[in-house]
Amino acid sequence: MKRDNPIFPVYRKHFRHHLPSAVRRGLARLLSFWETLEGVYGYFRVKRSITRLLGPQFRRDPHRVVISITYECNLRCLNCDVSSAQAPADTQMTVEQIQQFVEESVAVGYRWEHLIVSGGEPTMHKDFFTILNILRGYRDAHSPSTRIHVTTDGTGNRVKQAIAQIPDDIDVINSNKDGKRQAELHHTSFNVAAEEIPAYRNADFRNACDVVRGCGTGLGPSGYYHCPVAAGMDRIFGWDIGRKSLPPENDSMEDLAERFCGKCGHFMREMKYKRALDKPLISATWERAYATYRDRSKEELVVLQPASALNAQQPKKSH
Repeated sequence: MKRDNPIFPVYRKHFRHHLPSAVRRGLARLLSFWETLEGVYGYFRVKRSITRLLGPQFRRDPHRVVISITYECNLRCLNCDVSSAQAPADTQMTVEQIQQFVEESVAVGYRWEHLIVSGGEPTMHKDFFTILNILRGYRDAHSPSTRIHVTTDGTGNRVKQAIAQIPDDIDVINSNKDGKRQAELHHTSFNVAAEEIPAYRNADFRNACDVVRGCGTGLGPSGYYHCPVAAGMDRIFGWDIGRKSLPPENDSMEDLAERFCGKCGHFMREMKYKRALDKPLISATWERAYATYRDRSKEELVVLQPASALNAQQPKKSH
């Protein structure tokens, strides 16, 4: 879910291999220096004193929304920032919730620039195509300029078959993880709580990170959040503090940023926290959170027995 500076990956993917080796080395040093400067600036920018002076660094883009329709996933990526690997579950949004989102958007005249259908792996939702059709109906009738995207890992026959059936008027963002080894399915230091790092104890977590600006509002089974990562975090922490109705454009949602961003590794600015990891990394806050989540999940399981079995357990009346 993390959005990096778009210039760097474009250069590395499309231009670097065309340049002489001496030029590549020089640009590599320049890019490394620039990324270091960005990290240093970001580190000081989130201090409470600087934030009081300048205000929060990143603000929610109210024209984008990422809809996490399911946390079920066919992969187990290391350090997954929606916890589909660390806490697998088939938690899903209902068709009724999607319809409510559309109705709320129409009622207040919201014309989304980007609607992003995500997960987990969104194609695993049993009503995936019904949801797409609801969103297409909203776009066609109320917001023709809205672009609808589906993010997918592109892995496995079931997912590939679903991708092939997605209508042409929907953009598919395919990370193409098919064939990659487990060690290659990695994310950054999401499961390291920023508030546990001594250097960030004086941070104002309302500053959030560039996910807020780049991805916009997050909508999940438990409501609306200042970013999609927070929607997945609330599934684990169980606070249930998402907005229950569509927030207005002027809702900064800073209270949610203050609550969630201290628990999130994306908040940290230095490059060492942004590099992809090839092994799981988890701090004490997240260890406790996952343990509590597992206990809570066990408590919520209800085993239903057939009436015949229940009757068999009743003591027989003596005559």
